[in-house]
Amino acid sequence: MRIQDSLKFWRSKSGAEVDCVIEHRENIFPMEVKFSSLKNPKISRSMRSFIDAYRPEEFVFLNMSLEETVEVGRTLLLFATPVGLQAWLNRILKY
Repeated sequence: MRIQDSLKFWRSKSGAEVDCVIEHRENIFPMEVKFSSLKNPKISRSMRSFIDAYRPEEFVFLNMSLEETVEVGRTLLLFATPVGLQAWLNRILKY
């Protein structure tokens, strides 16, 4: 049986949004994308809503400067730059 990957976005009824949700081998990997330089990790209302609703193992926040990992409950929140994003994608797609 072949597993079909997909790339989607998510929006709650209350208007919270996540830019991308990668579905790969029955796992979900949400990603928020901002073209900004972050100094500190910040968890948005939308990110918190998604984590509370779906409890993903990992959530990536793509930005231009911050490389850091924070735990939110059982979810690893990875703040990654474009270079770090490539390594993350290589790792999750080998799942």
